[in-house]
Amino acid sequence: MINLVLKRAMVELRTNNGNIQFTIIHNLPEINGLSLNDAVINWSARTTKYTAFSLARYIMNKHTEYVAMTEYQYRKLQKLGQ
Repeated sequence: MINLVLKRAMVELRTNNGNIQFTIIHNLPEINGLSLNDAVINWSARTTKYTAFSLARYIMNKHTEYVAMTEYQYRKLQKLGQ
């Protein structure tokens, strides 16, 4: 069954170039291996682009029933639904 309850989460990272913060909208469960925290850890070890879009794309490229999007993408979807 697909979980369509979306959650808004603040992602905060410390990188060599300073601290980075952004918001991500997702429906990832709080299960070890599938949580947003686990996704951030795995993504941050592989990326050179520390952006909300990059993280959302990383999660979406896993081709699961879980979704992730930036605030901008979420607002755009809301406008389409009006």
